[in-house]
Amino acid sequence: MANFVETVSTPNWAKSLFEEQLHPGENPLSWFEPDLNTNLEYAPALLVLSDLRILSWTWTRQTEWSERSAAKPACFESWPITP
Repeated sequence: MANFVETVSTPNWAKSLFEEQLHPGENPLSWFEPDLNTNLEYAPALLVLSDLRILSWTWTRQTEWSERSAAKPACFESWPITP
C-alpha cells in the first residue's frame, strides 16, 4: 500500500480513489483539488501526482463539494510521466 507524504492530512476518500488505481510499486507524491473542470466551470476534481503518472478524477458540475466523497467520479484519466 502506498503512503502519502503528508504535510496536510489526505482525506480518506481521496486515498481510496487513488488506491483503487494504484499500479504495483507506484507511490503518490502530492495531491490537490482544483475547482475548475476542462470547460472552466466550477466542479470538484482531484489530481494526484505519483512517481509514475498524473491521475485525475472529475465529478459533474452538479456534484457539491461536500458530496464528492460519496459520489462516484464522472471521469478518471491518467497520463504517464516519461523521462
